[in-house]
Order: sequence, then structure tokens, then C-alpha cells
Amino acid sequence: MILKGGLDNKISKLSVCKSEFYIIGGEFAITNDNDNILLRTILGSCVSVILYDHKNKIKALNHFLTPRGDLANESYRHGLFSLETMLKEMLNIGCQKESLSAKIAGGAKMFNGDMHDVGLDNVEFARAFCENKKIPIISEHVLGQNARALALGQKFETFIKIVYNSKNDLK
Repeated sequence: MILKGGLDNKISKLSVCKSEFYIIGGEFAITNDNDNILLRTILGSCVSVILYDHKNKIKALNHFLTPRGDLANESYRHGLFSLETMLKEMLNIGCQKESLSAKIAGGAKMFNGDMHDVGLDNVEFARAFCENKKIPIISEHVLGQNARALALGQKFETFIKIVYNSKNDLK
């Protein structure tokens, strides 16, 4: 079973017959290692915070676009609402905050020029959120200029593949 926070800001319980489950920007997913489901996403300037309860073997992955939105338009696209909701749902199904660890991925600067670096804002927000909640961050794969494909397996195993922007990046 997967608990999924969707683009409609609703949380759904899904029975999944596949071994992989993809989330897109503005979603999160929570599942148990016993379900043997690989959670996947692709990140550019967006960030994923991966939470894992080592005692209960429960994992969660979100994908947010910006740190915060306005109160009138709360959405899982925004890190604060996404992470607060995902953490609350994990605690509701029996996770213990003392057993949680975090990993952070994403936050690339996808565009050249003088544009504001939303990827950096997202990474700094994710770090501050975990610090504020006293959830230790044990690993980061953040910033840079390329997108990432991310997969979260059992026992907090995280696989990341760099997705290059152009042939020039390979030189």
C-alpha cells in the first residue's frame, strides 16, 4: 500500500501491483519496505526530502517546486506544506520522530544567467526544515547544474543518476 499526497492536495491509499511507483512535482508517497516498491522521481531545481523510519522500515519521498506558498493556496508543490503533511502522515501510521533520518536531493541551477536560484532556495529550506524538526540529514546530493533521476529502494537505499542538460556537459 502507498499513501500518496497528490496534486489535488488529497491523500489517497493506493494498492499497487507494480514494483515501481513514480511521483511528480507536487506529490509525495509513503510506503513500507515490506511492500517492496521502488519510489522514483526526476528532479531539476525541485527538491526531494527522503525520510526513513529505521525501526518501522517506512520510507517517504516528496517532490516540491518552491519552499513556501501563500496560506490561501497551500499545495504539496510547496516544501513547507508537503513536508509538514508527509511527516504528519508518517507519525499517524506509527513512525517515531526519534527513528527518522533524512536525505536531500535536487536543487540544480537549471538555467544560466542572472535568474533567481530557486534550486538553492529549495535546498536551504529542506536543510532548515530537517534541522528545525531535529531530523538528522545523513546524505545530500544537491545543487550543480544538471537534473537527477532518483530511486528510493528498501532499507533507505537511494540511487541517483545525473541527467545531463546537453552534449556540452559531457566534455
